[in-house]
Amino acid sequence: MNISPARLVAFQVLSRVQKGGCNAAELLHSELALTLGEQDLALSNELVYGVLRHQLLLDWVLSTHCTTDLVKLDSAVLLALRLGAYQLLFLDRVPARAAVHQSVELVKRAKLKSAAGLVNAVLRQTNRIDLSQATVALGEESDQATAVLYSHPQWLVTRWRRKLSREKLISLLMNNNQPPKTYFRMNTNQPEDIVLENLETAGIKVEPHPFVEGCWRVLKGNLLKTRVFRSGAIYLQDPASQLIARLLQVEPAHRCLDLCTAPGGKLTEIARQTQGKISAVGMDSRWERLQVTVQLHRKQWPRLSFVAADGRMTLPFSVLFDRVLVDAPCSGTGTLQRNPDIRWRLTPADLDVFPVTQLALLKSGAKCLKPGGTLVYSTCSLEEEENQSVVSRFLQEFPEYRLEIPADPRLGRFFSRDGYFQWLPSENNSDGFFAAVIRRRGYADQDERCLV
Repeated sequence: MNISPARLVAFQVLSRVQKGGCNAAELLHSELALTLGEQDLALSNELVYGVLRHQLLLDWVLSTHCTTDLVKLDSAVLLALRLGAYQLLFLDRVPARAAVHQSVELVKRAKLKSAAGLVNAVLRQTNRIDLSQATVALGEESDQATAVLYSHPQWLVTRWRRKLSREKLISLLMNNNQPPKTYFRMNTNQPEDIVLENLETAGIKVEPHPFVEGCWRVLKGNLLKTRVFRSGAIYLQDPASQLIARLLQVEPAHRCLDLCTAPGGKLTEIARQTQGKISAVGMDSRWERLQVTVQLHRKQWPRLSFVAADGRMTLPFSVLFDRVLVDAPCSGTGTLQRNPDIRWRLTPADLDVFPVTQLALLKSGAKCLKPGGTLVYSTCSLEEEENQSVVSRFLQEFPEYRLEIPADPRLGRFFSRDGYFQWLPSENNSDGFFAAVIRRRGYADQDERCLV
């Protein structure tokens, strides 16, 4: 039996992710997966994301049947074991014989034929267990047991336990291990009903988001294969991400700056809000990603401009902006459902590094803001060091800026009493986001909505 293309691609993707510096989602859309048919691509995605979401639990199960410490195994052997174990424990439609044999063949292909017997023996024993009964021995009370059962790093579980109730913690961990929903919004000036009608004709079934206007969830069909998607008339974007752009409350006459724009989702939502009439600049320090952003969006929104520059430095603009968005790079702990590989490469030390960059970007963006203008600082992180602490340090240093809660109840409802937008993934079935709306006081500004 030859190795199936889906399993081979999954093995290659996981191998690159494990070596570091590679993102699973990008690899699954790269040349590695170009030759896969629709069914093989679906299986490859299932295997990659399934192994990453359940990695710690899979390792715990495997360790009970393997006489060799897992950390001493060759990385290719461990990946083959994880792939086999995931199929045996989580995929009912995959025959056990195929799952075991394919993992053995992967090891042989990696020129580790001597480990074939070990892989075969461990997976055959794994196939005999009932996972729900086996995990009873773990319990759920300790952070270590919780980390294994829900497959998250123990240090992250401990952090979240300190700020969340037990119920909310388990809900968040369980949510992170579910496949993400697919959401989109309009990315055109065409009437919405015409776009939706075209999607229905293409066999796509959708439903509106319950409280994010203009956001749609895909219930059935492959959106990526439709002419509507390929034309750029719609844009895949999480509901919370859509709301971040709306917090700016832009108007056509405004001049707007998106400081960390790639891949351009929030910038184009800003353009869409004004039917493309706004003068907006998308800036990013990563030249390659900025070029992709330009290619994706310039045809749809020709009035957008793009600049490659490091947002931490003095910005190359001779004008001030009415609106500034600082969607800062972050740990991404609000996106572990969509990006499960993050949980395995993130370290506690990263939470000391990110805030330095985030504060620098926030300061740069604020210096480009007009008196009376509005800045939105946002991250897809759940960590206070990257969110409230960064904003608090900024406000202490720049007293002419104040937090503001939007007057629009459709936006204000998502703000906490301390003035921050906070969106927990498990409570809203989407990515987690944080945002602060910051207003620079004008010359005669007495806005009562500012939180002093």
